[in-house]
Formats: sequence, structure tokens, C-alpha cells
Amino acid sequence: MDGLSGAASVAGIVSLSVQLAESIQKICKFLSALKHASSDVEDFIDDLEVLCYVLADIQRCEEIFGPQPATAKAIMRCRRQVQALENMVLQLDKEMKSERKRRRGQAMVKAVLKADRVKEFRTKISEAKETLSLALQSSSSRV
Repeated sequence: MDGLSGAASVAGIVSLSVQLAESIQKICKFLSALKHASSDVEDFIDDLEVLCYVLADIQRCEEIFGPQPATAKAIMRCRRQVQALENMVLQLDKEMKSERKRRRGQAMVKAVLKADRVKEFRTKISEAKETLSLALQSSSSRV
């Protein structure tokens, strides 16, 4: 890979990492705003915040060591998981903002964010986080 395409690849991965981190922060903000959030939701928010730190570490490694195929693949996988979660949050937010459906929307938020749904998303995000951590470890071991 020549220097220009390598730089473009790094820029793409860094840009995607930034976008993912921004999406994750929006999700965390939404989840944090829920009244009476369960401890599962609070733990999920913590997992998402750790994922942001891992993404920041990947950005630094990509800038220092250059692009890695494993990192790019791991970020794409993470992106799919975050997008699915973001879509769910956007739908719930839309329903909660509806005047007529406000109470029904709040009830739906509580129903959707019950243990099974939170557990499912936590599992997917944890798997993505583990894959990203492995890619980060592989990338930084090239020193």
C-alpha cells in the first residue's frame, strides 16, 4: 500500500471511529435520561462508555502504526451493532416525543429495555468490544 492510500485508509478508520463514538454518546445520553433505569441499563451505559475508550485507543494506534485489516473489519462489525441499537433508540425517542403517545411511549421504553432486550444488546456490544480490543492488541503489538 502506498503512502497516500495508507493515509486515506487511516483517515477512514479514524473518521468511522469518531462517528461511532458520537453515536454511542447519543445512545448513552438517551439511556441516562430514562427515569428509573434498571441496573442492567446502567451497566449497559458503562459498557458503551468503555467501548468509546477502546475506539479512542484504536484511533491513536491507527494514526501511529497505520491501517490494519483486522481493525477495519472489527470497526465495521461494531458499526453494525451500534447502528441497530441507535435505530431502536431513535424509534423510542420518536415515540416518546409524540404528544398523544407520550405515556404509551414511556411504557414501551420500559418494556423494550427490560432484561431480555438489554441483555441482547449488551451481548452484541460486548462481542464487538472484545473484537475491537483484540484488533487493538494486534495492531499495537506490531511495534
